[in-house]
Amino acid sequence: MKIISWNIARPKVNQHSKISFIKNIIEYYEPDLIVLTETSRCLDFGKAYHELHSETLPALHENQIYEEKENG
Repeated sequence: MKIISWNIARPKVNQHSKISFIKNIIEYYEPDLIVLTETSRCLDFGKAYHELHSETLPALHENQIYEEKENG
């Protein structure tokens, strides 16, 4: 079993090259399980993986500003 655990430092919706880089690395290693931290809903792996994630945060939460589609 291959597992990837990666803190991807909150990619933003408009960071297409960063999103592509992340997806390409994951596709290259073909992991059975992916654990991504500091992520956002802008990553979509389609039907290749089942996903479980925290709720998308509002723009202002606990005195911190969050970007579009950012998770807690």
